[in-house]
Amino acid sequence: MFAIISDLHANIEALGAVQADMASLGVTECVCLGDVIGYGPNPRECLDMVRGCSFILRGNHEDGLLNIAEDFNPRARRALEWTRSRLSAPEFPKEANYAYWDQIDNFETTHERDGMLFVHGSPADPIWEYVLPEWGDEPAIMDALFRSFPHRAAFGGHTHVPGMFAPGLGFRAAKDLPEVVTLPARAFVNVGSVGQPRDGDKRSCYVVVDGDTIRFRRVAYDINTTVAKILAIPELDPFLARRLTAGV
Repeated sequence: MFAIISDLHANIEALGAVQADMASLGVTECVCLGDVIGYGPNPRECLDMVRGCSFILRGNHEDGLLNIAEDFNPRARRALEWTRSRLSAPEFPKEANYAYWDQIDNFETTHERDGMLFVHGSPADPIWEYVLPEWGDEPAIMDALFRSFPHRAAFGGHTHVPGMFAPGLGFRAAKDLPEVVTLPARAFVNVGSVGQPRDGDKRSCYVVVDGDTIRFRRVAYDINTTVAKILAIPELDPFLARRLTAGV
């Protein structure tokens, strides 16, 4: 049994609540599908908190941090520039700052184990491509999705919308699935977002994998504290605070 988290977005209150929920279930292993940073107010602390993960993937926000963030909208780009400044903040020892950059630089692009593939975006473009819920209504796109990986199951994030894609079934949102889901013969599972949910439910979301079954977990956290932190940082757009309270 292990947990999959994604899209933490420097939200330490959400990540702490999720880690406490894992502990309550007896989950001792966690993997991370990327976007540890970006948007939120605590990038350094969240990077510290995921160091125990079995592996961490590079999300588009990590990729934008290490390269040129040309594909980001203005508010995301400003947040990333602020994150860059925090990871190189002069009030911290240079060695500590270098360690964060080394940590991010060592994030994997994809990971495979036990017949499963792990990506941030899509199997075809692991960092940047969105696997969108509306793909479930397009048989040709669904066929291309499942031809893009040979594994029984693939797990991703990036859209912040949890649910499962399966051939012949399209997309089913997490809220429409049973509490315990037996994986079909082929599946692509979006594990949702810990730090910035966008499916209308403001609670954090992550997935627990136990053999051939998965469980989507929703966890309430102290949103007001995160919101106050964002609003206190001029470089972070107030929109990033508002969307936490709405879950969109």
